[in-house]
Amino acid sequence: EGILSAGVSLSTKVGAAIGSDGVAFLLGWFDYAPGQVTDGAREAIRWSYYGGAALLLLVQAVVVWFWPVDRAPRAALA
Repeated sequence: EGILSAGVSLSTKVGAAIGSDGVAFLLGWFDYAPGQVTDGAREAIRWSYYGGAALLLLVQAVVVWFWPVDRAPRAALA
């Protein structure tokens, strides 16, 4: 049980690090400066918020679409 908890904790930390790094890279790419937010930076913020969620939704839909639903592969394993 301890190794499971450690694995969940590690994956959460790695996911947060990768996600925040991606946002920082995106904002840096569009020359974001906290004192003066340009229109390009505003668009980057919008796309990172909405576009990221839409992209993940699309990936999930593709996985579900191609997921095998019939029971034949499971019966072969039993």
